[in-house]
Amino acid sequence: MQHSDDWQEQVILSATAELSEWIAGRETLKQLFLVLVLGLFMQTAWAADEEAAPEDYVNYIELKPFLTNYGEPGKVSFVKCEITIQVSSPAAHHAVNFHMPHIRNDIVFLLSDQTESQMMSVEAQSDLAKKALKLVQNILVEEEGEAFVSDLFFTSFITQ
Repeated sequence: MQHSDDWQEQVILSATAELSEWIAGRETLKQLFLVLVLGLFMQTAWAADEEAAPEDYVNYIELKPFLTNYGEPGKVSFVKCEITIQVSSPAAHHAVNFHMPHIRNDIVFLLSDQTESQMMSVEAQSDLAKKALKLVQNILVEEEGEAFVSDLFFTSFITQ
């Protein structure tokens, strides 16, 4: 019987060792699961931080050049200009790009509605830039509920 007891003891020790390894493996799995869950949570938190725009965010959107006629009936004059819009958040950037066809359309109408005297002086061009800014802001308020655009610049302005 001694031989049988040794064999049983050996089987019990072996089973105990396997059970210990299995339990240790489960602890490792639990720890691994915990690390994965924490990692996913932290990644979500970091993504939320990245989406929040910093207070000093400034970006510029260059519009394709505008070319249109303007002036009084009987005299054909043309203006070619390039406009850059200043935005202060990624949401603003998206809104301007999303509504770009509407913005471009209304700017073309604004430019073609000008007279020759409204296009020639630097002061008149500055006033025109303010009108264009207000126009873009009004479009965005109408479409998005917020003005989004902080400034508008003529980066090129040629009349003929």
